[in-house]
Amino acid sequence: MSKAFLTIAYSGPVLDDGTMDVKDLAPALLAIGNLIDETNKVLNDNEAKIQVKIMSDFRSGSFDVNIEIIHNLVEQISAFIGNTVDIKEILGVIGLACTLSGESVLELFKRIKGRKIDKVRQIDKDNVEFIFVDRSNSVTTNIQVYNVYNNINIQNAVKEMVKPLGKEGVSGFKTYSGHNDCTQKGMEITKEELEYYNAPSYVENIDAEPINEFVYTGAFKIITAAFEEGLKWRLSNGQDRITATLKDEEFIKKLSSGEINFAKDDILVVEILTKTWQEKDGSLKTENEIVKVKEHRRRSEQMPIMFEPIE
Repeated sequence: MSKAFLTIAYSGPVLDDGTMDVKDLAPALLAIGNLIDETNKVLNDNEAKIQVKIMSDFRSGSFDVNIEIIHNLVEQISAFIGNTVDIKEILGVIGLACTLSGESVLELFKRIKGRKIDKVRQIDKDNVEFIFVDRSNSVTTNIQVYNVYNNINIQNAVKEMVKPLGKEGVSGFKTYSGHNDCTQKGMEITKEELEYYNAPSYVENIDAEPINEFVYTGAFKIITAAFEEGLKWRLSNGQDRITATLKDEEFIKKLSSGEINFAKDDILVVEILTKTWQEKDGSLKTENEIVKVKEHRRRSEQMPIMFEPIE
């Protein structure tokens, strides 16, 4: 079992009396606990357990929270999994405590500055390089920091931890590691840097290619027809409703020339291309494209009575 002590401090004029709204503080404290716990899972394969305990302290002009972190590892398991990352190293990788290398997850956020990542390239067995969509200067870090940074739960926890900086009168966030008279400064984040930690810095989809893709033919009533480029059509098959982008160029030309017009309850028989991606937060995103309009059926104006012609 190993222990570490951590102090987090939110500062600013609104905290002069040493008080802080519990609606702001509680989610931030939960986020810190989740951040430490999730990082431990990444670095120790979920074998070591973390306990986070709060010990409050108050100073004029800031709101300080003292945290005791207890790191437990079952000895029998330790013998099999080899070296583990202890709690002081975990805090260092996150950036809540200082590190000799100066590389940490929180520092990486600050260096990336909210830029959208195009790809990550491995330089060697220990280091990676972040390449950005806008082709601005790349950023390098070690593989351990990258593995932690790349976890969506950790990204969300970091965002919640610094969220109080968005409140009027809260201007800074600082961390200190150690206890009593033996403390070391960790990370400092200002209100001006909040945007670096708020915005997702990853590309919209985990994969450029969809995880599922198929084409099918269906008959749909038109709920809303969108004639401007980029807008989606709303369609119904009588049971489900979908939105779809019209991609049939021949049909688009006929619409533009006035060859085709629609009336209420008209039906389109179309080929639909459906693609599904997994988002960074784990949710699924599905998009539909009308690749071919095979038939335009107008609503019948005649009575549906069987008619037998003269033989």
